[in-house]
Amino acid sequence: MTEITVFNFRSGNTWVHGLDVRVKLAALVLLSLSSVHISPLKLTAMIAALLCLFKYLDLSFISVFRELRFFLILLLIIFTTRMLSASDVPAYSIGPIAISLDGILQGVVVCLRLILVVALGLILVASTRYSEIKRAVEWALTPFPFIPKRRVATMIGLLLRFIPVIFNEAREIKDAQRSRAIEARKNPVYRIVKLVVPLVRRTFLRAEKLALAMEARCYQEMRTDPQFNFSKKDGLILAMLIVFLVFGLVF
Repeated sequence: MTEITVFNFRSGNTWVHGLDVRVKLAALVLLSLSSVHISPLKLTAMIAALLCLFKYLDLSFISVFRELRFFLILLLIIFTTRMLSASDVPAYSIGPIAISLDGILQGVVVCLRLILVVALGLILVASTRYSEIKRAVEWALTPFPFIPKRRVATMIGLLLRFIPVIFNEAREIKDAQRSRAIEARKNPVYRIVKLVVPLVRRTFLRAEKLALAMEARCYQEMRTDPQFNFSKKDGLILAMLIVFLVFGLVF
């Protein structure tokens, strides 16, 4: 049975759940783009506000940390690379390794931007049904006549559904390896190969079974999608978001 992860939709009656999905997507895009231009202090404040939303949506920080631990390793690699590649005058030197304050600041800012984008994505997925996200993507692609909007929206919807499935497959494989003492091997390459190869194989098998099931049920792109429900509250939230972004970029 598939376990609930941080990438699953969580039903609720919060004001975040009740927002129009287009407003949520607009917030994700606008806040992500604005992170390129605002100061590190404002970035930190935005992330702190999003962490409060995590608590409000009953997202466990322990679960988020456990599911995104590899992302944290990626952040550490990015931070180290930026710290060592800055062209500023080094503040500390250890042999050929030079560390500058400008490099440290650049690494922190890049990591904060990535954390902001990931946090926004988790809030969107946790408070929005996959079918609604699919419908919003299709609506956003309507102005582009040469893009198969329904097909693209279906692909994104299936991708979002597959993310928690892949995580559960990885968890099952790791449990099986732990029972066979594979994690006790000192060779990290061996452990990675024994995890990645069966994970890729099982993912492709899952995708093939899903494609066969959709074909057997005569799946078509022309389906009845959920309707949008844009209310005054959504307009107010969107206006507040725009004012906040303008204020944050100007001041």
